[in-house]
Amino acid sequence: MSMLDPLCDHLQAAGLNHLGLLPIADWDALAPPARKAQTLLPEAQSVLVIGNGGGALWEAFCADLRAEPRHLTEEAHPLNAYVRRIAAGAAALLGNAPHRWFFVDDEPPIDLRALARAAGLGAPSRLGLLIHPTHGLWMGLRAVLLTPLAPPPRPAPAPDLCGPCPAPCAAACVGGAFPAGTFEIMRCIDFHVTDTACAASCAARSACPVGVPYPPLAQAYHNAREAGRRALADQLGIVGDRHSGVGPQWARWSRVGR
Repeated sequence: MSMLDPLCDHLQAAGLNHLGLLPIADWDALAPPARKAQTLLPEAQSVLVIGNGGGALWEAFCADLRAEPRHLTEEAHPLNAYVRRIAAGAAALLGNAPHRWFFVDDEPPIDLRALARAAGLGAPSRLGLLIHPTHGLWMGLRAVLLTPLAPPPRPAPAPDLCGPCPAPCAAACVGGAFPAGTFEIMRCIDFHVTDTACAASCAARSACPVGVPYPPLAQAYHNAREAGRRALADQLGIVGDRHSGVGPQWARWSRVGR
């Protein structure tokens, strides 16, 4: 049994159910000099890409908040903090094995989509997000783990689901972000700055025929952080939140996509 097996079981039980292992060279091809493997972890031979597909992460996250309301009231970024706590528990299962974590909100950002694509966790989509045969566009990338394990053979790439599709996503976009049938993130950003039509959800993403959308509350939490956070607190009956929530991170989105 690989030393990663108990760790992966721990991650999956917490809703982080989208995992792929790659050679460390894939990480080094994307990382800035200060984050090359030789600097972070000279022993590293592989990188574990960690994400979520479907509603498992949201369900586990809400269960955690019910059990510990302070995880909402005291955290500026509750979902990211939840992922970090799960990672800390998973790391304990590695014992003394050398390892390093990198999370999606760390700076400088790295386009985790490229790593996930190389790991076969999804294919490029018209929206710039990865698309998965089961979860469609309803998946997220949360962290990577540098490990000393030799990687397995490279997985097969995920199938192209957008090529043969008639693109209902482009037709559904109310922000005109597909002027030539291809998503342009700056058009999306400009529309969000001046209009609230997509404040709680993305019509283009919801129009994709593959996968089951996140629950409306989960979409609101990700799209309209302040209102979504209040709605989450109300649904869970949590009072005393110290944070108002953060808005969309336009600068980061324009650098690494959504």
